[in-house]
Amino acid sequence: MRGLCGVLLLWGSSPSWAHHYMGDFDMDHLLVVTGTVKQFQWTNPHSWLIVMVADDKGVVKEWAYEGPAPAQMRRLGIERTMLKEGDKVNLKVGLKKDGQLEGIMASILTVNGQPGPGDFPLVKEGNSPGAAEGPGSGH
Repeated sequence: MRGLCGVLLLWGSSPSWAHHYMGDFDMDHLLVVTGTVKQFQWTNPHSWLIVMVADDKGVVKEWAYEGPAPAQMRRLGIERTMLKEGDKVNLKVGLKKDGQLEGIMASILTVNGQPGPGDFPLVKEGNSPGAAEGPGSGH
């Protein structure tokens, strides 16, 4: 019984994303995407970055990328006002496996050409050696 309590205590004290079922996302093939911020939703339990991304044919689509909770974002140096409508962003994301225009942010690489805060803890690429080129990558 004591072992089970220790496991539950560790599980309950883990960072906010630990409860997230990552199996919905393709974390083995993270993509680098480039787009324009439409909206940054600073909400619990997860923030959302809505980005307009052009595909390889130039068709622009609205994508929703899930991010950490605001408390975790602050620990990473990200504030509510950091991402604004019209900002150009490069992100590393894991896309939803079901084909929806959604994903989970693994990293904010750049904002308006300036370095972003980098990788988010707990969101790691699987077995792939590097990020692939995705929608909005220019390739």
